[in-house]
Amino acid sequence: MIYNYYNTADVTVIYNYYNTADVTVIYNYYNTADVTVIYNYYNTADVTVIYNYYNTADVTVMYNYYNTADVTVIYNYYNTADVTVIYNYYNTADVTLKDLNGSRSDSTCGLGCTQVNSCGV
Repeated sequence: MIYNYYNTADVTVIYNYYNTADVTVIYNYYNTADVTVIYNYYNTADVTVIYNYYNTADVTVMYNYYNTADVTVIYNYYNTADVTVIYNYYNTADVTLKDLNGSRSDSTCGLGCTQVNSCGV
């Protein structure tokens, strides 16, 4: 794992839990650099996740837990950039959620926050 919290350098992390596909994760918390994260838990499809917490850069996240369909999620917490979230847990249909300026509804925030916390991020 590679983490970078207070610097401009991107951080790359690779995970592989139950499958042969490599997983790459990049975090950037206090800087302008985009962060990319890829997860793969129970399926062969790669998952990509990008986080940006305190900066203007958009954040993209992809999850795939029990199905082959890739899932894409974009987070932006403290900035005006649009936030897009796509989840696919037990079905092949993708789900997209979008909010502006971080003004997410309770349902959207609950879904996103629950997922992030459950993943230990």
